[in-house]
Formats: sequence, C-alpha cells, structure tokens
Amino acid sequence: MSVLSWQLAASQLMVAFLFGGSLLYSSAVAAFLFKTLPPSEAGVLLRKAFTLFYRWLIATSLISALLLVSIDLGSSVILAVIALITVPLRQQLLAHPVLLVNWSPALSWDPACWAGLSPQS
Repeated sequence: MSVLSWQLAASQLMVAFLFGGSLLYSSAVAAFLFKTLPPSEAGVLLRKAFTLFYRWLIATSLISALLLVSIDLGSSVILAVIALITVPLRQQLLAHPVLLVNWSPALSWDPACWAGLSPQS
C-alpha cells in the first residue's frame, strides 16, 4: 500500500468519523436527552457534552485536512474551514448556556427570538 493510498484511506475514515459523529450527536443523543429528561436537565447535560463534541469536530476535521493536503488541496481547505468555523461557534454557544437550558422546539434560529435570553450567573 503506497503512502498516498494510506493517506487517502485514513482521511476518508476521519471524514466518516466527522460526519458520522455529527449525525449521531445531533439526531440521536440530543433528541434522546430532550425526550427522556426535563428540558433544564437535558440542557445542562448537553452543555457538558458540547465541549467534547466541538473538540471532536475540530480534531477530526483538522486531521482530515492535514491528511488530504498533498492529495486534494480543495478538500483539505474545506475541512480546515470547517475546523476554523467550529471554534467561534463553540465559543458562542458555550458563552450562552441559557440557549441550551431554555431550549424548546418553538425556538427558531432567528437571533431576534434570543433577544430576551441572557446567560445565567
């Protein structure tokens, strides 16, 4: 097995971990927690898990980007951008825990609906 084919296989595996982990966390874990726990408890638990989840996203996308840099520069750039975008998103979400604690299906992605929400001290 040549080095390039090894790098390609490893990068494909890392991309599968990246998107598989994202799908599992968002569709299964979060949904399960909000169905089985009261929203306040589910929000606290998700907040703790988000720290690890975002580290996972950053690490897997950066590793994939590094593995692909000599094979496919375009894909490498896209994965690096995913990692770079994840950092401020993580900081924004973890700075506003009330968005997770007071989550409800009625909350939309419109920032205007968040106007009355402020982080709890």
